[in-house]
Amino acid sequence: LRAGIAWDEKRLQYSVREPFPGRTSGTSLVFGAVDNTMTLQLESQMPENGVIFLTG
Repeated sequence: LRAGIAWDEKRLQYSVREPFPGRTSGTSLVFGAVDNTMTLQLESQMPENGVIFLTG
């Protein structure tokens, strides 16, 4: 991350700000990157009205 990312780069880097290991889930994906050849799918597993916040 120190080197930075070019504005036209076809890559998304992510980090989870406050990872919380639930009773049935873990925290294995707390940082990483995906490029334009990969599929990214986010799914809330909260029982009711779960919300996923994205900033950038």
